[in-house]
Order: sequence, then C-alpha cells, then structure tokens
Amino acid sequence: MATAYLCQGKDCRKHAKDTDALRELLEEAGLRCERVRCQKICKAPVVGLTIDGSVEWFAKVRGKSGRKAMRRFLRTGGGPLRKLRSKKRSGKLR
Repeated sequence: MATAYLCQGKDCRKHAKDTDALRELLEEAGLRCERVRCQKICKAPVVGLTIDGSVEWFAKVRGKSGRKAMRRFLRTGGGPLRKLRSKKRSGKLR
C-alpha cells in the first residue's frame, strides 16, 4: 500500500478541516496516511506523495478545487496539482 504524508506543522493545523478532508480522500484512494512534522513549506495544507520512489510535496491543496485536483492527479498522474508541487522539498522527508 502506498503512503501519503500529511504535514502537521502550525499552519497545516490551522487548516485542519482541509487536511481532514484530504486524508479521507487519500484513504478512499487506497493510500495509507501518515502524519509528519512540519515540512517548512508553510502553505497549508501540505501533502507528500511517493512518485517514482521519491517523495513529492504539494502545497496549498485546499478547498473543493484542491481536492478535485488531488482526485484527478491520483487517477491520471497529471492535471492542475502539478502546479502546486514544491520543488524546494522534492525528494525530502523531515
């Protein structure tokens, strides 16, 4: 089972409603969700997905549009979620 990482930093905790909705969406897609410490991106909520053996981080995945983009990404591997990718944290997990 693949793993999704959900940041639990201060800013992400402020967006708990969005983070919880993302967790539900990711679990429905068959991913195991793991809470991790702050990733220092601070554009909540922040989600990490393992893609081709490397963790890729996505910031500002909030609201219905963020969940819709995540759903599409999980199905196709593309779409608007790519624009939310944080190159700064690419391949890293704190």
